[in-house]
Amino acid sequence: MATLLFGDSIAKGITYQNQTLTLTKQPIVNTLKNNFGIHIQNYSVYGQTLKRLHDKKIILHAIEQLDVSEKNYCVIAVGGNDADYDWKKVVDAPCEHHESKTPIALFEKLLTDYVLYLKSKNISVILFTTVPLLSKRYFDEIIKKVGNAERIMQFFNQDVEMISRHHEAYSHVISKVAYTHDCILIDIRTHLLHQENYNDYISSDGVHPNQMGYNLIYQMIKNTVLEDNRLTHLIKFISDEN
Repeated sequence: MATLLFGDSIAKGITYQNQTLTLTKQPIVNTLKNNFGIHIQNYSVYGQTLKRLHDKKIILHAIEQLDVSEKNYCVIAVGGNDADYDWKKVVDAPCEHHESKTPIALFEKLLTDYVLYLKSKNISVILFTTVPLLSKRYFDEIIKKVGNAERIMQFFNQDVEMISRHHEAYSHVISKVAYTHDCILIDIRTHLLHQENYNDYISSDGVHPNQMGYNLIYQMIKNTVLEDNRLTHLIKFISDEN
């Protein structure tokens, strides 16, 4: 039995401290292994998109190595980078229409196609919704450093919250595909938004969770693993530290 994870920097465990991207001290993948004996083959990389996974056939090549006669799991945790724009192009032409790195219609099609493909191989699919983005932090700390802030705000029609609404649309697509095709959905987005002090769980870049944020996400994953009978047999042991 194998569990494969295809994700971005958040699935890899990256946070943002002192204006630098760094690996969190307690990556969730490591904690799951230490506390439950769950070994995850983590293919996550910074900046990953579903389109890149598709273009480079990363998922297909990994699945080819599996023994599909066994019960395997595939986790897909992308979407935030897919929703992002090429900000330099936006600065060059703020009044023009710009597609995201993965246009949302293509994102839904690719995600649906992969879910159906994986299910045809008797692989259980786990999807994650995206971490809610804090628009102003992201704009102030990251986007406006790429180029002319006024021209980027022109593209947003002077509404910086367009960034988070745009990202949210991709998360809705993930939920839709999960419910339509009976995937295991871990809705970290809703869980995080239910926190009264949600902003305290996100790094100063407005995108990556801080350690407290990762701890909260881990607790949700842990509860799902312990309570969802589709996942409980992944547990090999329960550590006293759990």
